[in-house]
Amino acid sequence: MTSRTMGTVLVGDGTNPNGDIEAWRAVLAPITITRPLPGELVIAGTQYDILWASSSSIDFLHIEFSDNDGANYSFVATNVPADSNHYEWTVPPALSTRCRIKLTDVNDTLNFAESDSFKVKGYQLTRFKPDGNYEAFKPDIHGWSFANDDTSMWPSTWWGQFDYQSGEDPYTNQPYPNEEPFLSAQSTNFPDWPLFVRAFGVNQSYWNASLGFIRDQAKTKWANIKDSTWKGSCAGFTVSSLLAFDDDQAFLNSFPEMPPFAFLYPLAIGDSVRKVVNQLYVHQFGTEHLAYYNQSNATPRETLQDIMDMLISETGDYRYVVIADTDGAHGVLPYKVEPDPDFPGDYFVYVYDNNYPGDSTKFIDVDSTNNSWSYSELGWGGNSLFDLSDPVSTYLVPPILRFNPGPSMEVITSSVGQDHIQIYNTIEASILITDQSGNTIGFGDSVAFNNLPDGIPIIPITSKYNPPIGYYVPAGEYSVGMDQFTDSSTYFSVFSDSLVYSYKRSDADFNQSDELNYGDGFSLNNPDNQTKTFSLKTIVIEDTYERVFNIIDPEVFQDDSMHFNVLDRQDLKMVKVGSSTSYNINLRQVSAVEDAQFNHSNIILESNSSHRIVPDWDDLQNQLVTIYIDLGNDGTIDDTLMVENQPTGIDDEGLIGIPDEYNLAQNYPNPFNPVTIISYSLPHLSDVTLKVYNILGQEVITLVNEQQPAGNYEVSFDAANLSSGIYLYKIQAGPSSDSGQGYTDVKKMILLR
Repeated sequence: MTSRTMGTVLVGDGTNPNGDIEAWRAVLAPITITRPLPGELVIAGTQYDILWASSSSIDFLHIEFSDNDGANYSFVATNVPADSNHYEWTVPPALSTRCRIKLTDVNDTLNFAESDSFKVKGYQLTRFKPDGNYEAFKPDIHGWSFANDDTSMWPSTWWGQFDYQSGEDPYTNQPYPNEEPFLSAQSTNFPDWPLFVRAFGVNQSYWNASLGFIRDQAKTKWANIKDSTWKGSCAGFTVSSLLAFDDDQAFLNSFPEMPPFAFLYPLAIGDSVRKVVNQLYVHQFGTEHLAYYNQSNATPRETLQDIMDMLISETGDYRYVVIADTDGAHGVLPYKVEPDPDFPGDYFVYVYDNNYPGDSTKFIDVDSTNNSWSYSELGWGGNSLFDLSDPVSTYLVPPILRFNPGPSMEVITSSVGQDHIQIYNTIEASILITDQSGNTIGFGDSVAFNNLPDGIPIIPITSKYNPPIGYYVPAGEYSVGMDQFTDSSTYFSVFSDSLVYSYKRSDADFNQSDELNYGDGFSLNNPDNQTKTFSLKTIVIEDTYERVFNIIDPEVFQDDSMHFNVLDRQDLKMVKVGSSTSYNINLRQVSAVEDAQFNHSNIILESNSSHRIVPDWDDLQNQLVTIYIDLGNDGTIDDTLMVENQPTGIDDEGLIGIPDEYNLAQNYPNPFNPVTIISYSLPHLSDVTLKVYNILGQEVITLVNEQQPAGNYEVSFDAANLSSGIYLYKIQAGPSSDSGQGYTDVKKMILLR
């Protein structure tokens, strides 16, 4: 420890006056400051002991403080007994790396000591300026100048570009696939598919983008997290502003489309900025973030301490605050903590809230005595759901889609989360998930609840009302109840490390219930007196390919159940308890070099029997698929069925979505000889008749006359026994409760021999 001293002397040899003074003073009347230490960080607003040693000849000291390297000093105290060797100092609210303490002999002002430079800052978010001094975060300089609203982030002029039915995928330069979830995706869906790909990366989204081979896991995940419209991007606002403040060059390197900036606030909203902020919003759905939130169960008092530790730190890599309520979550940036002057134990955590750009008055009130928090802007608070996110440096690389990505993917390989699964469900329903010990998690009566150890609801960080879109829970066995459906389309998906089960149906009713089970495979029971038609997709994920089983449109009657289980990662076993049913299959193996598909329709599954579907994955499109049949479910193979690939146009049913409106398409081909395909769409469970008439209006044939669930349909019309000419086909469709008011359309077709 060194300090500078000055004083007067009476003797010396005169050969070096300054040297003589220093030498004599060091012996006769030294003042040596031993604290603060050189470069030490002293916290503003706290009590701090200034320490020194001095000669016995000094009685009293005058103490001063400088925050500009000694250019100017301000009064601290005077007549401090020198032999006390310390002074308890209330550190002023300075912000400087160039602070000094000066001690002066009251009786001899030429006798003084000046400390080496040290630093003073409060609990405040700072970075170092090029000159080495501090720069404090300020919302009206370092935050965004526009608000977290749809005018800025999701205007119609932006989302109107997305057309999943007739548009082109910008990553493949090909039309979007004629399959779910693209068939039912809407322009307003947020996040859009291109944004999802930007966030997770091309390698995690496609097996081969140039050939248009999309990873089923990716499109299924997108289908689960996309909402009907934009509800907020607050997570993207907070992360981007922290990244820009923490390390602007690293931010620009990871997001080169960002315009150059010295400060964020002057930047206007534009397409490039909008994409970056929204991309960082999507990042929150990465597995690494879910795993982090799952481990973050701090109390408000603990989170307050974590925030203060972060703000006093000088190492950077900051974190934002996530606050939540039973119906939503919000992300804000904490930049300063101050004690409440009126209530001891209360602290104001000042935040940049992206709903109020440039406003430096917003704060979260933390009561450390009662261990609670409150945020008046939203009316939220309580004793939990107040946490810090993981460090923002994790947002500089693509998020992790899969728990254990293969080496070919340009993402962080991580073991995080492999002991957990992700569950996603339709938010237009209540859900109760129960583990084997009776612990529960779910959503009902507009409230999310969680009594499941080590489980969290997945609530998008938007700042607006948003029920959980899913749950992150320990791997295990669960029973699931879903009811109070407010939309006819409902779904439930489970993502594990390398296996996905995705269930959906389009004939749900408010008074119905779905009873599901997950653990040793996936199963469902039908407790209702209505017949239910559903589809189940199973994705087996390997490092270099995916295998997909689509079981399309089997039926379960009241008290029926069906169980599905992947065997040896290559076969699918289905067990039916109850009445017989039929189903269609779509099998798929996708890799970087192939997208092989197999389709077969109308396979009969007898009552109380099992099918084991055994494809030849080495030549899926050209070889028969073997189905082993167990009649009676007694474990004995009673029969074998060999089915061929039928190019019937059975679509990959995907996950979510039904047509928005009734539609009768033009037949194809037209003219035809003698077979043509007639396609139509149903947005609801409907009574449907489809008939063909000759030019005189006489009925030729009834192609359809039944009740059908919502979906897209194709019917083959064979006119081999008819003569050439013009024919008409007419559809009448409407809800089964409809009293004659429904959809009707007629189109013309030409049989040409």
